[in-house]
Amino acid sequence: MVEPAVAPPFIGLIFVAASIVYGVCAPLVEWASNRAPIGRVIAGGTLAMALALPLPGIVQGIIAIAAAVCVVSICYAFMLDPTTAELGNAVDRRGMTCYSAVYAIFNVVYAIGMLAVDVTSSVVAARLDSPQVLLCVSIAMIFATPFLWRRA
Repeated sequence: MVEPAVAPPFIGLIFVAASIVYGVCAPLVEWASNRAPIGRVIAGGTLAMALALPLPGIVQGIIAIAAAVCVVSICYAFMLDPTTAELGNAVDRRGMTCYSAVYAIFNVVYAIGMLAVDVTSSVVAARLDSPQVLLCVSIAMIFATPFLWRRA
C-alpha cells in the first residue's frame, strides 16, 4: 500500500524542529564534554548515531518520523560539537596558535565530504532504497566507533 505524500511544509517543520532540538541539546553536549574525554563523547555520539540513523527509514507516520529525525539530530550534536573543541585542543597541545587555519581546513574537508555524499548518494540511490542506505551508513559508523574510542 502506498502511503499518502507528506506536504512540503510539514517536512520543513520536521527539519525546523530537529534544528531547534540540536541547539537546545548543546548545553548537554558541553556538560558531557566537560566530564568525559572529548574523544569518548565523539565516539559515543557516533555509536548513538549508528543506532539512531536507521530509525527515520523504519518508523511509520509523520510524528514518529519527526521524533526519529530529532533523535538523529541529538546524536549528530554529540558527534560534531565536541569535534570542533577537540580541534582547538589539538592546536593547544602542539603549542601553536593557528586556530583559524585548523578550522578553515576542517570546514573545507567538511564541505568536500558533503559534496562527496551528494555524488555518492546519486549512485547508491539507484541501487538501494533509503532504509538500506541508512543501515549501510550505520554499519560503517559501528565499525568506526572502536577506532574513535581507542584514540580517546
